[in-house]
Amino acid sequence: MRLRLCERCGEALSENHGVLSCKYCGATYDKEDEALALENLIEEKKQEALANRKRVLWDETHKKYPSERAIVKAAESVREMNPDDPLALFYIAVHKKDKGDLHHFLSETETVESIAKDVVRFMMESVDPEDVLPLKTFIEKHFAGDDYTKMMTDLENEAEELEDGTYMTSIPRDVFVAYSSKDMDKVNEMVAYLEENDQSCFCALRNLRHGKGSVENYEHAIEDAMKHCRVFLLLSSENSRSLRCETLKHEIPYLLDNLPNIHRIHFRLDDGITKPGAQVLLREFDNGQEWCRTKEDLIERLIAAKRKKTAPKQEAISVPEPEEEIDEGPSKVVVIDKKDPTVLFTGDTLLSYTGTAKRIRIEGFTQVERSAFKDAPYLEEIDTGSLKTLKPFAIDGAMKLKHFHIGRALEEIGSGCFARCPELEEFTSDSDDFEIDRGGLVQDIIFFRYPPKAKGSSYRISHGIDEIDVGAFSGCENLKSVSIPSSVISIGNGAFSKCPLLNDVFVPDSVVMMGKNVFAQCPSLTIRVQPDFLPGSWNPSFAGGALVSYGAKK
Repeated sequence: MRLRLCERCGEALSENHGVLSCKYCGATYDKEDEALALENLIEEKKQEALANRKRVLWDETHKKYPSERAIVKAAESVREMNPDDPLALFYIAVHKKDKGDLHHFLSETETVESIAKDVVRFMMESVDPEDVLPLKTFIEKHFAGDDYTKMMTDLENEAEELEDGTYMTSIPRDVFVAYSSKDMDKVNEMVAYLEENDQSCFCALRNLRHGKGSVENYEHAIEDAMKHCRVFLLLSSENSRSLRCETLKHEIPYLLDNLPNIHRIHFRLDDGITKPGAQVLLREFDNGQEWCRTKEDLIERLIAAKRKKTAPKQEAISVPEPEEEIDEGPSKVVVIDKKDPTVLFTGDTLLSYTGTAKRIRIEGFTQVERSAFKDAPYLEEIDTGSLKTLKPFAIDGAMKLKHFHIGRALEEIGSGCFARCPELEEFTSDSDDFEIDRGGLVQDIIFFRYPPKAKGSSYRISHGIDEIDVGAFSGCENLKSVSIPSSVISIGNGAFSKCPLLNDVFVPDSVVMMGKNVFAQCPSLTIRVQPDFLPGSWNPSFAGGALVSYGAKK
C-alpha cells in the first residue's frame, strides 16, 4: 500500500470521512486529487521505462554492423509498452521476409520529420529494388526543399547501382579480391588499376552492403561471390599473413575445401613476416606457384587465366565429399568441430576423431583426450586451433602425423602427448607459451618432443631444462648423439628408446628421477653415467639392455 504524504510539509496524511488531512500543518486533500497524483506518478514511470527501451532500439539501429535479431527484439520491447510506436512498427516490418507490411508502412504512414528521417536513413543503407518506389512515395509525403532533393538524388543513385548489379554477389566477375581491411588504401589502388585494364573485380568493402542483416549474411555473401569469380587474388601483407585475418580464417580455407577449380594468384604487397600457422595455409594456397610482385605481371597472369578453358559451372561451384579429397588431388585443410560426424566428444572435450582427412584444424573444442587420433590412419597435419589443453598422450597413436602446429590458444600439453608419432617431422608454433628449440618442442623447463623424422644427427638440450618428457626422443632414426645438461633432474619412460643410431649419451649426476626403459632398443648405445653406481631413485630397467659405464666423466 502506498504511503500518502502531505505535499506541503511531508507528514503522513490521515483519512476522516473521505477527506485526507495533515495533523501537522492542517492541509486537506480530496481523495480524487490524491488518486490522480498517483496515476500521474505511474504514468511518469511508464514513460521513463519506454524512453529507456527506445534508447536501446536507437543504439542497435545505429551500429556500424546492425544485427537483425537485436533490432527486432528491441522493437518488440518498445511495442510492449506502446503498440503504435511508428519506429518500432517500421523496424519490425523492414526485417520481415514478406514486404507487404513494409510497403504499406511506407505508402500509408504519416509521422513527424525526425522519425521520417530515421526511416529513410535506415532504408538507404540497404534498399532492395522492390523497395525503391514505396520509399519514393514516403519521401514525397514527408519532405520538401533541400532535404527532398538530396534524398531523391541519393535514392536514384542507389537504384542505378542496384540495376548495375553492384551489390549482387552472383554476377560473374574476373577477380575476387581478398585482403586485410588494414590495407584498404593499397587495395583500392589495385582494384582501380585492374578495372582500368578491363578486369572486373569483386571487393567486399565496395560490393557488399553494410546495413541491415549484414552480420547474418556476410559469410554466405562472400562464399557466393567466390563461386562466381574466375580468379582468387590474394593481396597479402604482414597484416593479412596471419590467422587472425578473416581472409586466412575463412576465405582461403573455404576456397581450398570447396572451389578447387578457381585459379589462384598470390600478390605480395610487402616483405613483412608471415606467422608460422599462416605459412602452412599459404603453402597450400600457392601450390608451388611463385608470388606475383608487379602489376604488369599480375595483368599477364589474369589474361592467361581467362584464356584457359573454363571448367563447367556445376564443377566450379560443387562441394566435393570428404572421402574424395583423400583420393583425388592434394589434401585440403578440414576444420573439425562439433558438427563433424567423425568426431566423438563430451562438452568441450574431443574424445576421438575417425575421419579420413589428411590435414585438420580443430575448432570449437578446448581440450583433447588421450589417444584421440589413434583411429585416424590418414592424418598427416594438425592445427590446434581453439584448443587450450592437450591431455597426457592426447596425440599418441597418430601414426602418420608429420606436422603439428600450435595455435595461440594452447596453454598446456600433458606428459607423453606425442609418444607414438613415428612419422613426425616438424613442430610450428604461434603461441607465446611454447618454443621450437632447433626442432624440439619446449615449454619453460620441460622438453616435450624432438621429431622422429628430423634430419639432425645430434642434439644439445638447452641448459635450464629440468624435465625430459616421456618418449621425448623415441624413434629418432637419424639421431646419433644427445647432450643432456646438468640442469636436468628427471627423464621420463622410454625417452630415448628405439633410436637405432644413438651411440653415445652422458647422464649427469643432476638426474634424480629416471624412468623405465629410457634407452630400450638402442643397439649401438653406450650410456656413460656420472654417478658411481645406480641411484636408488632410478628405475633398474632404464638402460633397456644397453651397455652402462658408471662413474664416467663428461
